[in-house]
Amino acid sequence: MAFQMVGNFVGHAIPGAFMLLFGAFYFARFLGALRHSAVVDSSEANQCLLHWQGVVVFTACALGIVVECGGPVLLGAGCFYNAQHEVMYAAFMLPSAAAVLEAANRLPSGAHKFGASIALLVECALFHAHSKMFKEPEATMHVVLAIWSMAGCVAAFAAAANPSMVVAHAAWIGTFLGQGGWFYYIGFTLFPVFVDPLHPPPRGASPLSAHTVVLIACAELLAVTGLMGCAASVAINWRQASHRASPDERESMLASVSAADTQSERAAEVEPAPCF
Repeated sequence: MAFQMVGNFVGHAIPGAFMLLFGAFYFARFLGALRHSAVVDSSEANQCLLHWQGVVVFTACALGIVVECGGPVLLGAGCFYNAQHEVMYAAFMLPSAAAVLEAANRLPSGAHKFGASIALLVECALFHAHSKMFKEPEATMHVVLAIWSMAGCVAAFAAAANPSMVVAHAAWIGTFLGQGGWFYYIGFTLFPVFVDPLHPPPRGASPLSAHTVVLIACAELLAVTGLMGCAASVAINWRQASHRASPDERESMLASVSAADTQSERAAEVEPAPCF
């Protein structure tokens, strides 16, 4: 039985949804940290949350591999027909497993971000190779995905190496949001969902040129950066407004902060308790 390399909207919507949800989850926590402190440390303090985050992502990736392998087998195409997808799922099992071990104090702080850096590097290589399989403008669309992945790889590594580098942590989050949005852009452009399903347009029928695709990618980058910057500014202004107080209240607050800093320093000397 002959098989042809095909794609569909769902194949882009599912990874896009994962990227958007993951990015939104971390961005919400990032804004919450900015709301309470001018110094944001991206080290994961909530060990239980880190544990369950790793469990959920690992399970989702394992199920993804089973589906990507089992579907073609049922159709007689072999288990490795979707090998690129399976490798990508396997790559993201690395940071999820690292998150579980980090939550149990079996790996140093930030290990899951280093694992994410490796996973994003693998993703970059896969998308770059994937782009060679298509003509324009589809090839450029997948090259943009590879660029988003490489940017995320560098940012995740920087965030793991220096947890206090707020810009690296924000950039890592932004690359997930950018990838998620770009997956949906590809899906809606190449596989329109609001057309007659019995007479779909031919693959690659998009009138866009590679140059136009790059311009749209630059516009998305500016939009993601601008939205994140505006949201961060609102969080910081909210914190500053809530901290405005009279001289007596300010002196009391400084005393409380000093006591809290002393307590934090003592707590930092103690190894965090594992989730289980």
